[in-house]
Amino acid sequence: MKKRYAIGIDAGLTTGVCVYDRTTRKIAALFSSSFWEAYGLILRDYTPEDTLIVVENPRKNFVYNRNSRQKTEVLTKIAFNAGENNREATLLIEGFGKAGFEVRTQTPEGEKWNAAYFQTITRCDLRTNAHERDAARLVFGL
Repeated sequence: MKKRYAIGIDAGLTTGVCVYDRTTRKIAALFSSSFWEAYGLILRDYTPEDTLIVVENPRKNFVYNRNSRQKTEVLTKIAFNAGENNREATLLIEGFGKAGFEVRTQTPEGEKWNAAYFQTITRCDLRTNAHERDAARLVFGL
């Protein structure tokens, strides 16, 4: 049986969360917060029996210096941020798995959604940031 909620999570310094209600086919909640706040709110408000967790693939980011035009400091910062996001995603996957949730990872396909496109696709007129839209892309329409 299909679980009622699909929760998309875009892990990072600012963690984007989208709760998609598969029964009503609408976004039930959309927010961004810290890692621990997002983790705690989901554990408090949703049960493993009726919730699927979808986390953005933690291994999608890699850094390479193709043409050496970027400074080493810039590449180091990108690599560091990718490592932080990777670790947070891994902790979410492990934590929700241990709590009994069905957890999937997904690599987003296509281009990022801007605010106007997000509103057109989802019919949700909430003000959003990129992290929230990335989380919504993971679960909208599942």
